[in-house]
Amino acid sequence: MNARRPDRNSIQIITIGFVFNENIQFPDRTIGPLLGATVAYSSVALGRLGAQVGIVTNVGTDIQKNFLNPIAESGVDTKGLHIRSDSPTTTTLLVYDRAGCKVIRYLQKAPRIQFDDIPETYLGAEMAFFCAVDFDVSAETVKKVKSTGMTTAADMGGFGGAHTSKEVMKEFENDRTQILRSYAENIDIGKASLEDCHHLFGNYGLTEEEALKQLLDTGMGIAVMTLGERGAVVATVEGTTRIPALPARVIDTTGAGDVFMAAFLLEYLKTVDLHQAGLFASATSSLLIEKSGGVSIERIPDMDQVRKRMQQCEGLIDTQ
Repeated sequence: MNARRPDRNSIQIITIGFVFNENIQFPDRTIGPLLGATVAYSSVALGRLGAQVGIVTNVGTDIQKNFLNPIAESGVDTKGLHIRSDSPTTTTLLVYDRAGCKVIRYLQKAPRIQFDDIPETYLGAEMAFFCAVDFDVSAETVKKVKSTGMTTAADMGGFGGAHTSKEVMKEFENDRTQILRSYAENIDIGKASLEDCHHLFGNYGLTEEEALKQLLDTGMGIAVMTLGERGAVVATVEGTTRIPALPARVIDTTGAGDVFMAAFLLEYLKTVDLHQAGLFASATSSLLIEKSGGVSIERIPDMDQVRKRMQQCEGLIDTQ
């Protein structure tokens, strides 16, 4: 992993991916439209936690007034937020069934993000986090970002995992191994749920251990697997560390994995300690799921709230 550290006023982490205009359909209610998507949850979480973060995304002029306010209000740099007159904002319907399983329906999509969309001032950042939902960037763009010397991280749910649309998934399935490796070989830290891994590898019987091994075999150095109420597991070739889910009053789990990963990456950059980063991430996501309403300042916790939650749960977690 890259050891360089940015200046106080420079961008530390850039987040790259589609912003959503999202409606969420639960079995008993529908909410929205809301600001959503991995890149929105992650950038706002990083800003709320004190990181110097920049966002790279494409939206259309159809975006509602004040819709993107949480991004600016959390201190995220928006030089890479492109409002395009020739394309729409990515619009989705997120549908949960009674078992908690979800399906994303893409009603319209913004154009793919290119390397040239990244502001030159962002290229000195310490880390790039690819917050893909539906192959938002090409493997070539990921490779170019990696060549700048940044540490790279990615949510694999959008590179063939559970977030990927049915139309794009058909193309992915034609050459699954090659496409996945073309991304993963330029990714230092990859995050996926077990459901993502079932889609990524075309094997719905994979165990956690088998899925983690296959993630590492693709070429990434650190694999983070989120397991919902069972916490998470972080793996390297040297071994694994299990992260507990902290107690919470669960209201809405939308965005929990996104916020978990954002918090994990930030704490790992500070400590280079996988277990500590996982505990910090678990505390952050436990606060998020106690509220509903998409990406908002009120829902996503700040550093003081996270530290307080960790202190409250000190006796329940193994700090190794």
